[in-house]
Amino acid sequence: PEVLQVLAERIEGNLLAADQELEKLYLLHGAVELSMDQVQAAVTDSARYDVFSFADATLLGDAQRVTRLLFGLRAEGIEPVLVLWALAREIRALVQMNQALRAGAQLAQVMQAQRVWDKRKPLVQKALKRMTGQDYSSWIQRCSQLDRLVKGQGTGRVWNELLELALDVAGRPALAS
Repeated sequence: PEVLQVLAERIEGNLLAADQELEKLYLLHGAVELSMDQVQAAVTDSARYDVFSFADATLLGDAQRVTRLLFGLRAEGIEPVLVLWALAREIRALVQMNQALRAGAQLAQVMQAQRVWDKRKPLVQKALKRMTGQDYSSWIQRCSQLDRLVKGQGTGRVWNELLELALDVAGRPALAS
């Protein structure tokens, strides 16, 4: 299982790379059970990171994947303003959906009004169930603070702040209070 986990992490989102890496492992070692060392030595990191996968992992509440994707985005040189945009976009949508639900709208109508794709509906539902109205106002404020930080108008570590906010939205606060 650990070998498969390493393989999955290194090829995340890139099926062509997965096929190539499996073929390379077969050519190097044949049809035998491989050790962790053999896989780590042979398999390159071919994962593809994008802000949309990051946002989806956040909605899903997958703290490990959120962390891995954020570090991957940073390593690939993605600007933090783009990561913040994707996260803030999801938070604003959740706020609007939560307000509509509190006003008595049906979930299906709310999702349709927000144009939530069918494949994303379970993610959004999970996020909505996990959150309170208090979370939303805090997250909006933090997005505003992060926006100033990204633009050089504040002090702090942008990537750390992004991670803390994303983990909080994911339902897994980075630091215990």
